[in-house]
Order: sequence, then C-alpha cells, then structure tokens
Amino acid sequence: MIVIDELPFKFVEGEGFRSFMAMVCPRCIIQDGQLHFTITIDNASSNDVAINRFRRKMANWDSTILKRDHIHMRCVAHIINLIVVDGLKDISESVTRVRDAVKYVKQSPARLNKFKECAMFEKIESKSSLCLDVSTRWNSTFLMLNVAQKFERAFERFDEEDPYFKLDLQCKKREVIVNDDGS
Repeated sequence: MIVIDELPFKFVEGEGFRSFMAMVCPRCIIQDGQLHFTITIDNASSNDVAINRFRRKMANWDSTILKRDHIHMRCVAHIINLIVVDGLKDISESVTRVRDAVKYVKQSPARLNKFKECAMFEKIESKSSLCLDVSTRWNSTFLMLNVAQKFERAFERFDEEDPYFKLDLQCKKREVIVNDDGS
C-alpha cells in the first residue's frame, strides 16, 4: 500500500495505521517512526521484479536507511530446504541406506521387474513407484522415504531373492565408513 500509493513513510506513525497493522500483521514492527516489515512472495521468479520495483519506489524517499543497500528477498522454499537438509543430517545414515536400496533396484529393468514381483507376492497394492530424491528438493527425500516405507516387505523379499542386493549395500556402507574416517 505504501509503495504502490506512494504514501510518505511518515504515514506509518499514525494511530489508525498502527491499529490496523496490529490487527492484520502483528509481526509488523513500528519503532521510532520506522516501519520494519517483510514482503512474502510465493513465486521465486517474482523476487527480482518485486525488489527492483520496491527500490525504484524508495528512490525518492529521504528516510531510507543505508541507501536501500540492504534490501533483499529470500526464497521461502530455499530456506525450508536448508532447514530440512540440516535436520536430515541427524538421520543421514538411514536416508543414505534407503537411497542406496532404491538406486540398486532402479539400476536395471530386470531388478525393477523382480522388485515388482516381490511387491505383488507380498500383496502390496500401491500406485506409487520407487523414486530417488533430489538434493535441492527436500520434499523429494520425503517422497522417496514415504514410498520406500510402503514397500518395506517387498525390499525384505527382494533381499531374499537377490544375493547381490545385501552385498551391494554392505559395500556402500563400508565406503561411507572408510570415507568418514579419512582413510
């Protein structure tokens, strides 16, 4: 409103505006006649356009601090991704083991067909199919784990029928242990 209607920054000092903001945005802070706020945009590609428009509007305001040099936008999805990735570090060994199991099954059509047979034998009825996660998308790790959990009994059956499955996973586990020790 202030930017689009080109209102003076002093507008935020009025009692009516303060009362309005307390109702609609309790986290908005008005301190020493200065308005501190966050603009949330749900489309990351809009960030540059929005911030440039905001800077142009502020160019005529005398009350800007630090000449608008510290105006920036963060992508909420990116921040969530960083938080989740950091949280997943605590269970990274388990996630890595599931990822390696899914990779092994999906590496060849023959293995994938054998896995599907194991799922049918275990009477697992799911329209989901195994998927690998993508490091830049936290929700893909969730999707991978969620689908893999549905097929837990199929993985157990697959382990019994494919002698190389467990061997491959054990080799990968040894590689991780060797790399963690630095030797």
